[in-house]
Amino acid sequence: MYRALTAVTLAAGLLLTASAAYAQHDPGRKRDTASAERERSIGSAAKESKPTCRGERCAGLDPIAQGCHHDGRTTYRLTTRYGHLERRYSRACDASWARITRSTPETWFYVQTCYDSYVSTYRVPGGYDDAYTDMVPGSRGIRVGDRHRHGPC
Repeated sequence: MYRALTAVTLAAGLLLTASAAYAQHDPGRKRDTASAERERSIGSAAKESKPTCRGERCAGLDPIAQGCHHDGRTTYRLTTRYGHLERRYSRACDASWARITRSTPETWFYVQTCYDSYVSTYRVPGGYDDAYTDMVPGSRGIRVGDRHRHGPC
């Protein structure tokens, strides 16, 4: 198990350093509890807007800024010692992202496509315990994880 986790971690690290497209988000960019609450409270209070991207065009973009959170739903949950991870999916955008709750500042987590080369990582900013990643295209073969565990593809 340890050897497999190490291999996955090393592979993810290589993907992140291989391309500027997979660089970590600017730590000054805040994704906080308020953002997660906005994403959760998309019911009647939120005004529906047409998403601005779809599929591969959503890769690396913010799901809230693109309007993909309006129909976003949780398709997988994973609890680790670093927090509660969710894989979120928008049918309108055909894109997925990871959300973490009940975490701590500086916790690293990610969403990745298992059979393509899309990865989106994020660190929970200082002073916050909830955050979410940018999107990767599609809904099949999508994994979420942190340094401790990851979900299946």
